[in-house]
Amino acid sequence: MRVTLYRDNHAWCPYCQKVWLWLEEKQIPYRIEKVTMFCYGEKESSYKRKVPSGMLPAIELDGRIIKESDDILIALEKVFAPLSQGIEDPTVIPLRQLERLLFRAWCAWLCSRAASSQQEQRNREQFIGVVAQVESVLGCTPSPYFLDSFGILTQKDLETLT
Repeated sequence: MRVTLYRDNHAWCPYCQKVWLWLEEKQIPYRIEKVTMFCYGEKESSYKRKVPSGMLPAIELDGRIIKESDDILIALEKVFAPLSQGIEDPTVIPLRQLERLLFRAWCAWLCSRAASSQQEQRNREQFIGVVAQVESVLGCTPSPYFLDSFGILTQKDLETLT
């Protein structure tokens, strides 16, 4: 097995899910090592030896540890080829920025303790505003995805098959 995915125990980390879905979509064989998230307690010492920051996700690819979901996908694309559009494709970059904005807003609202009820309300409203941006971007494509299709085949591949 060339790839080990280090992900959260409860499968709710969106960055772990992003890498996990990519591996599944590409049908890359991999092992999973589950790691405790900071909000649930101490990280496993074996993981901290590999990733001193303790951040998730991480992968071990051919014996090399790679952290940060985007860096992981870039490394995986170099070895296994990208999905229909690579993570560094100019049409994908703004979507990655929106993804980060959504995660920050979600975390601020649900994962951080607000100093006041007014701050909690602002965090909630910020999250709702970002979700509205996401809905707007989703409405710009004919598919239910952010891009025209989701999968390992490009439109050209599909036309060749039909």
